[in-house]
Amino acid sequence: MRAESKAKKGKGKVGTIVLFLALPVLLLIVFTYIPFVDMFKNSLTDWDGISETSNFVGLKNLRALTSLQTMQQASTIRENGLM
Repeated sequence: MRAESKAKKGKGKVGTIVLFLALPVLLLIVFTYIPFVDMFKNSLTDWDGISETSNFVGLKNLRALTSLQTMQQASTIRENGLM
């Protein structure tokens, strides 16, 4: 008899834990992961943020970013431990 009541309490605890974790996980997905995926998708296009059309350019944007002299200087400063 006592083992049955403990089993029933355990089922309620699992349901409560799932209920209390569902909202934070949902908020994490909505406000962190979905925007990150959308940002990465946009980084692969030439979209200017205003027009309705965009063309897929692949990693061309990343290559252009890494070829900028200021970005190279910033990475050198960070690698040398000056920052």
